Amino acid sequence: MAALCPIMQYHSEYNHHRKPLRDRTQWNVAERNGDMRALTIFGRFVQLRERLLPYLIEQGQSAVERRLPLMRALMFETDDERIWGFPDEYLLGDDILVAPVTTEGVLARDVYLPAGEWVDPWSDERFSGPEVVVRRAPLETVPVFIRAERAASLSRHFKGLDGRNSGSSNSVGLNDDPYQPS
Repeated sequence: MAALCPIMQYHSEYNHHRKPLRDRTQWNVAERNGDMRALTIFGRFVQLRERLLPYLIEQGQSAVERRLPLMRALMFETDDERIWGFPDEYLLGDDILVAPVTTEGVLARDVYLPAGEWVDPWSDERFSGPEVVVRRAPLETVPVFIRAERAASLSRHFKGLDGRNSGSSNSVGLNDDPYQPS
C-alpha cells in the first residue's frame, strides 16, 4: 500500500546477520511466510509507484500551493456524513482514491465514492458517486478509483505490472537481497 502514499518506504530492522532475521524486507517477508508471491507483489507495486511519480510530483506541488495534504481524508472532499464509516479511505492528490485493506484475509470491502464519476483502474469499470460499492481485494490489488477526467492518463499506469525490475540503473533486482553477505 505504501506505493499509494506520499512516501514509499519499507522498514528494515538490520540486526547484523543474526538469526532469526526480523527485518521487513520483501525477501524476508516471503521467506518467513513461505509465500514467494510477496516478491512479485512488491515488485508490481514498485513499478506502479515509479509510473505514478509524475502525478505525485504534480500533485505535491499543487498541495503545497493550495496548503492541502497530499494524502488527505475524505472530509476534505465532501460533507457527506457517510464518509465517517470509511475512516481509512483517502485521496492521494486530487484524483486517486485509495481504500486500503488492513485486515489479513479480507478479500473484499465496501468503498465510499464521493460525488462525481470514478473509474476502477484495475478493471476499467465506471461508477457514479456518491455511492458505496463493494470491491474485490485480493492480496495483489488495493482498491483504487481514479476521477474519470484523469482516468485516460492515470489508469494506464495500473496495466501490465509484472513485478520485474523496471530497468532503471539504480534499481535493485527483486531477488537481489542487499542485506545478505556476498
